Amino acid sequence: GDHPSLATAFEAAGHQRIESTLLDHTWQIRHQHFWRQTQAFPEPFLSGACLLLDLDWFEKTGEPVFDERFFLYYEDTDLCLRLLQRGIFPRVAPAAEAIHYFDQSPDPSTGKAELLARARRQYYRKHFRDLPPPLPLDSDPSPAPPDLGERSDPPVFAVAASDSPVYLELALNPWFVPFIQTQVTGTEYLLPAPVWRRLAPGRYFARTRDPAGEVSGRWSWAKVQNKSPSPMV
Repeated sequence: GDHPSLATAFEAAGHQRIESTLLDHTWQIRHQHFWRQTQAFPEPFLSGACLLLDLDWFEKTGEPVFDERFFLYYEDTDLCLRLLQRGIFPRVAPAAEAIHYFDQSPDPSTGKAELLARARRQYYRKHFRDLPPPLPLDSDPSPAPPDLGERSDPPVFAVAASDSPVYLELALNPWFVPFIQTQVTGTEYLLPAPVWRRLAPGRYFARTRDPAGEVSGRWSWAKVQNKSPSPMV
């Protein structure tokens, strides 16, 4: 989903250390709440990658399912926001399962990033008129995690010994909104080859932490294409 308060939080996290800390903490709480549910529960925004709709309701109310002005991206966000404006919360069914591989479709001729930015601007013009104004820079920005440089092979992460479960989390931004997570054991962890292959080239962030939110390690790296890729296993 996307809305002005979230956009403001992202903007603030990029400029103010305390805002980065608070956004990170809030998202950890949200993550734990989300994955502990066993019964259907309300969630403001759902992904169109796996979405079940009651078409009879749309036909009776005359509400369009999708706004056809959104060629690609934000059509599901726009749909969920229109439902929220009608007082209807979409719901998540925890028992349902689906696998959606991130960023696996071929790039369109205009480029995914450009289409995403275009759809976001259209979404904000439609519902909120404009994006929030930028915030002032902080004199004490958040420290950057250790940079592992450019890599064409997966990095090995050192895992501190702990009596509590240790989670390794990966994200596309330093405040980890959102992130993917796995529980790790031992003193080292290597990303499985199938996971590494699914990561598109770009900047990534990783950390290890315990269930209480205490972070024991942080890293960042830039994935680059392997010049001589190994055969698929």
